[in-house]
Amino acid sequence: MQLNFSVRETYTAPDVIIEGRALPPYDHTIRLMHYAVTDLDGNNAMKMKLQLIEENFVAPSATGGLITATREQIMTALKTLTGIYVRAGYWKDSFEPLLAFSQFQSYYKI
Repeated sequence: MQLNFSVRETYTAPDVIIEGRALPPYDHTIRLMHYAVTDLDGNNAMKMKLQLIEENFVAPSATGGLITATREQIMTALKTLTGIYVRAGYWKDSFEPLLAFSQFQSYYKI
């Protein structure tokens, strides 16, 4: 399974956060993060295909650090999905930065 999307007029590759709720009897938010490390030129749309696998995400640990996400965490977050957040740095004079999820055929003005 993968998340397909593109961003336009950005100078950093986007970070992605997937958020869901823990299953009962637990009551907390599951937040899994994917951090990109690429810098872009800002002129072209960047198409992302992010595999939803353990190696691509980290989760907060009980000691305050970050650890590799588990398959159980990913599957639970997807089952109880409350949000998908995409964060990127945009050029100050961008005309109209856009985020597009290709699977949903939706475009979001940022």
